[in-house]
Amino acid sequence: MTIDLLVIYTNRLDECRDFYAGLGLDFVPERHGNGPAHYAATLADGTVLELYPATRRPETGYLRLGLTGDSPRTLTDPDGRTVVLTAPERSPMTTTRETVRRILGDTAQTDVRVYPGGDVSVSITIGDDFAVVDGKDATGWGWSLNPASHEAFTGHARTAKDIEEALQGVRAEIAPNNS
Repeated sequence: MTIDLLVIYTNRLDECRDFYAGLGLDFVPERHGNGPAHYAATLADGTVLELYPATRRPETGYLRLGLTGDSPRTLTDPDGRTVVLTAPERSPMTTTRETVRRILGDTAQTDVRVYPGGDVSVSITIGDDFAVVDGKDATGWGWSLNPASHEAFTGHARTAKDIEEALQGVRAEIAPNNS
């Protein structure tokens, strides 16, 4: 089950529209038949938020509304309702890809895998070089450059406290080979 429509009745229609529009909602004016003029905004997931004047229906009382926005904070709309903005949660895969791109550049071809226990494995190809970086922040990171394909994996010879340090080590060793 999902919510597809949320209607807020208010005596401060324009003020509420301005408040929610200031959070990034794009309201359009609507009127259905002989009903009252009101505003509607469609959220990213398809949910519609409507603001209606409290004329034939009573004003919506206390409501705590949670929205996903750019910066987490708690606000109060013109009618006194609490609006909690949360930042979207970023996946470890997205964060890892962004970190690899920032440190190694756009020419690095990467394959990122995240395992159920939170471990991350990154395979990186730059030019003729191949690196493998494995780990997670709680336990540390290991990395190997150009591991021999005919040898069984016996662990990484190089370790780092976090993925950034591991990737900087990879960059330092790969850069001279690809100049």
